[in-house]
Amino acid sequence: MADGPVSCTIDSPYNPGDLVHIRKSAPQNVPEPYHHKHACEVVSVYRDYSQSNTSYAYRLSPVTKDTELSALYHHSDLLPSPRGYENIDTLLGEQSGDRPPEWERDFGEFMRQDLELIDTCLSVVDFENDATKDWLREIRKGDIDRTNSVFAEMLLLYQLRSELGSEPVHTNAKIGSEEDGKDVDVRVTMNDWDVWLEVYKPDYVDKIPENGGFISPEATGTAVGNKLRKKFDCAREELPEDAIIILAVYLVEGLGQGMGLERWLQQDYFDVGEYCDAFLTYSHLSFPTEFSYRPTTTAGEEYQEFFEALLGESTDSS
Repeated sequence: MADGPVSCTIDSPYNPGDLVHIRKSAPQNVPEPYHHKHACEVVSVYRDYSQSNTSYAYRLSPVTKDTELSALYHHSDLLPSPRGYENIDTLLGEQSGDRPPEWERDFGEFMRQDLELIDTCLSVVDFENDATKDWLREIRKGDIDRTNSVFAEMLLLYQLRSELGSEPVHTNAKIGSEEDGKDVDVRVTMNDWDVWLEVYKPDYVDKIPENGGFISPEATGTAVGNKLRKKFDCAREELPEDAIIILAVYLVEGLGQGMGLERWLQQDYFDVGEYCDAFLTYSHLSFPTEFSYRPTTTAGEEYQEFFEALLGESTDSS
């Protein structure tokens, strides 16, 4: 297949150190069971004369393991990570320099099924008018927690626009005047409905109390309560009279965090209905994403049918 290593020049499609994913169409007789899931780093490049035209073959090392895959891969077997996905490439913008920055390499280490899902979610995005600059600013921090927060926004936006179309679903809707600088992630306006949704991903790991075991049972609820009061303080006075406020809570660990949030709500620390009309909780355990709608006011209850119709069987009210 190959006659030895070649030095990498501008003529070689990939260079050592580049991140790639192995296409699902690659030969299936390769023994490594994980090689379609994670990104791999190019270790070495070879001339490959087994193809009809002179091409290249590659030796790869998975980013998750300190080892090399036993097979050599043709150029046609590989996909750049993460820029091999059209919508992700558009989000990231023009590539500067010969090597991607570290934050982009971190992004490329997502499992390929997650990158495929992110690319699908981005298919409903208006890159000129949506909040993509805010997303990119968060991604460039190189913090996986912040990147997951962006992913949570993408999931909700995709669900809403897939069902309602783009026109009634807006991003970065302003609360009050421009000078206040407050906004919510998504606003839905159609017929007589005016729904304001803020996405929040509580980081339960940061809430573990000292000597408190693995996780405080009310940590998620405490974080949600702090978010509500900080984000929606005085919002009722600034939003339209008929506006419905919903906090969309993305749960990294759906079962444990969901139980923690429910326990916190049962404690009734303050009137949650003063700040929002409903919670919409969801978690990325499957796709399509499963949502749960929980009203906190009479107005929120009136929107129950709307969300059941919008999210179908994935909505499980409690």
